[in-house]
Amino acid sequence: KNAAKNRDPRFQLLGVNLGGTDNGDITFTGRGRFFAPIGSQIAIQAGGEYMYHTGQKEGQFDLGIVDRFAKNFQAGLFTSFKHVNLSGNTSGGTLGQAAVAFDYIFKQGKVGVFGTKGFLDNAVINRQNAVVNGLFLRNIILERYLHIVDQAGVSGTINLMGNNYLEGNFGYLKSSGYGDRFGGTLRLVMPINSKVAFTVEGGVNETLLGRGNNSRAVVGVQFSNLMRPKEFLGSAHALPMDVPRVRYEVLTRTLRLGNDPPIADAGPNQSNVPAGTVTLDGSASYDPDGDAITYQWVQEAGPPDRKSTRLNSSH
Repeated sequence: KNAAKNRDPRFQLLGVNLGGTDNGDITFTGRGRFFAPIGSQIAIQAGGEYMYHTGQKEGQFDLGIVDRFAKNFQAGLFTSFKHVNLSGNTSGGTLGQAAVAFDYIFKQGKVGVFGTKGFLDNAVINRQNAVVNGLFLRNIILERYLHIVDQAGVSGTINLMGNNYLEGNFGYLKSSGYGDRFGGTLRLVMPINSKVAFTVEGGVNETLLGRGNNSRAVVGVQFSNLMRPKEFLGSAHALPMDVPRVRYEVLTRTLRLGNDPPIADAGPNQSNVPAGTVTLDGSASYDPDGDAITYQWVQEAGPPDRKSTRLNSSH
């Protein structure tokens, strides 16, 4: 306890890892965190992470405040921003998320709960005109956009044998496009001295949600002066908290910009034809926006037995 109380309360962490995804792609992650107590109760926490998959690049920045309001309890409020670049799209998108978390601190570590809510959402990453039956529609736009997945779950850091410990989170993910599901990350930390540790990490649905579940497994190393979980209860200040990753999904929406009138086409002009029935064909009429059309023939001039007509078409 005395060692924990006397340790420099400013915590720093830098970690890197490398591994693979469930579809065989290489994945890389680099992350850092800085934690600075202000007195014995309040602390400022900042962190950043860069994650790379094949065709997927993400960077997240977190900033928040932690309040240890009792020996066994602390709470945190965080703001996170994530920028995403996905291959095959014309631009990247930035998302913003707020998170609140509570920890219970005990002899072997801490456990907690968290919840998140997006506030900077629906970032457009691709925009193009719709094409129907080979027809380019000027007023119908297809947009691909990033939509935040709100989440609620549990987190924890638990001491194992010696100085080894487990940390991670597990949450319920509220999807708008692909169905609600669970996701999380679990990391085994194996210190080799007070500053360096090896890590083994695995996760499911950690950031991008699709039609099916996705996962990855990585190994890495981290450098830090963080306290061990068995020292948490004896510390006299706030402790770093787990900040949930911003999770998101890629959705598509259709926008209508104005409305073009339908194009009426009664076929080629007919003149100097023999007396008798004249047949006009309006089947080549169409709507530039791809809407369904109806047909109406209207006489413009001439006696009933000899008509000059035009074709009106409408939505």
